[in-house]
Amino acid sequence: MKKRMGDFFRGNTRQLIQICILIVACILPWLLDFNRLFDSWYTNTDASPDNWLWHLALSYGNPAISVLLVGLAWAAVRKWNDEYVMNKNSVYHDYPYIWYWFCAKILGIKKCNLILVPISTQFKLVIRGTFPDYPLDLNDYPPISEENACLIAVNNVDAGTDEINLVIEDTYEILDSQIPEEKRSLQTIRVSRCDGTNNRHFSQKLIDAVNGSVRQKGSVPRLNVFATTNPMNSKQIAMNAFVQGGRGNIVHLYVFQQESKGNRVFSKHGRKYTNYSAGMKL
Repeated sequence: MKKRMGDFFRGNTRQLIQICILIVACILPWLLDFNRLFDSWYTNTDASPDNWLWHLALSYGNPAISVLLVGLAWAAVRKWNDEYVMNKNSVYHDYPYIWYWFCAKILGIKKCNLILVPISTQFKLVIRGTFPDYPLDLNDYPPISEENACLIAVNNVDAGTDEINLVIEDTYEILDSQIPEEKRSLQTIRVSRCDGTNNRHFSQKLIDAVNGSVRQKGSVPRLNVFATTNPMNSKQIAMNAFVQGGRGNIVHLYVFQQESKGNRVFSKHGRKYTNYSAGMKL
């Protein structure tokens, strides 16, 4: 827990400073008593196009001045963040989704790095379009020039289609023992690019195989995803297979997170998304 909090503060120093700036802007009129401090200026200066906003705020007192200062500080913070890329620090970015939403929608951050972000969070951020851009360098995930076709296997076919597992083996193999016991007997689609090297590559064939496997199932009430995809492939799979602008065939999508230690089993409870008419939403 202590390390997680330390990673949070190291990974979000900029945003935390900006929050402090907004808080200071909110309470500053009372700390300095702007009404008294600028009383002479307000009394002896006529309102003009250059100062009417300040003149108006002073006429309503410290609460109005506080709103004005916060508004100006907020505009400055959003402009400051215009080209900033979140999650560039080399720490594990395991943050609650509400924090990502706050950084994007309130602080105005438009770009978010998906490296060192939990796979379940990668899918959530892309599916919900929380940030306009998720910049990734294709040079970090070099495509394989002559890539073999992905292996696709379907197990437990007679288990029905009300709930289906989708296992995506990209960087690492996924063992049945790593999947929650109560999910192992479900119909399972296993798509594998894993070549045993653990190297990270962009794989259009993997993306196409996952997309095709999901689409051919028709309507799926619940799909459980267990994946070892790298950020580049996670992003493309989320955009191609799961973001369909309301036209997707998956009603409920659950993305399960793999533990980073021990046997690296997947969590018993996945992160849920429901397909509403406006698209995939939490």
